[in-house]
Amino acid sequence: MEPNKESPFINRFSWYQWSIVLLIPFIVIVMCALINENWINNFDQWIGNPVLSLRNPALTAFFVAITDFGDIYYIAVSILFTSTFLIWKFKDYQAALWLVIQSLVGSVLLNQGLKLIFHRSRPLVEHLVEQGGYSFPSGHSMGAMICYGAILFLLTKKINHKIYRNSLFFIGALLIFIVGLSRIYIGVHFSTDVIGGFSVGAAWLAFAIGMYPKWRNTFNKKTKL
Repeated sequence: MEPNKESPFINRFSWYQWSIVLLIPFIVIVMCALINENWINNFDQWIGNPVLSLRNPALTAFFVAITDFGDIYYIAVSILFTSTFLIWKFKDYQAALWLVIQSLVGSVLLNQGLKLIFHRSRPLVEHLVEQGGYSFPSGHSMGAMICYGAILFLLTKKINHKIYRNSLFFIGALLIFIVGLSRIYIGVHFSTDVIGGFSVGAAWLAFAIGMYPKWRNTFNKKTKL
């Protein structure tokens, strides 16, 4: 039985509104690129150059390792592990299935669709890891936001201890941010790729969370038939 934390933490309309707000940075980036691409290039250099200037063997080893947490295989393992835990510990099949579906649609289908639409080339700097495909929006940043964000949402609903909930949220948020930063450091993404990925990922996650109560209600009705 899931703890009753649906209200006021979950409110479909407020989450839908947040979804629109969180999409604004992505829209601004796209509009600026259409109006004057130099604006985007200057912004990317303003953020990217200081990050690239920090390169050294120790930081490179750290960021090359941390960037893997945004890779599809690491995310898939995290989703599988969390879904299994939700079913084993709480018998919460609804949450586990929601986690899998929203992660698949958001971090794979939506991201790849956007990449095909914008087909932006990757930065012309030294890539510290091998990376193919298009650049915008960053798949690692978007996937980390959607998948780890969803895991945080579900697990913090199960944890009653406030300190544990806050600690888990802080660690998860920090991991998501560092994954995005790592993409700039290793040279495979512009800063606007990362910001755009975070923006779309957060918008999708907010929308999915807004749908979560309806998802549970629909699932419960079907199981009673």
